[in-house]
Amino acid sequence: MEVFSINTSLGILSDEDLVNVYSKALNYKLDTSFIDLILEEIHRRGLKDAS
Repeated sequence: MEVFSINTSLGILSDEDLVNVYSKALNYKLDTSFIDLILEEIHRRGLKDAS
């Protein structure tokens, strides 16, 4: 079984999907550490978040 890190998994999302995941994570009030990882990837890509 191959194990992927969350950062690797986020890296395969399109920019649009990543921003959508971030928006939904905020709406569903998911764990802040998960939201922070998504936001880190958004910033790494130079995208604007949807908050």
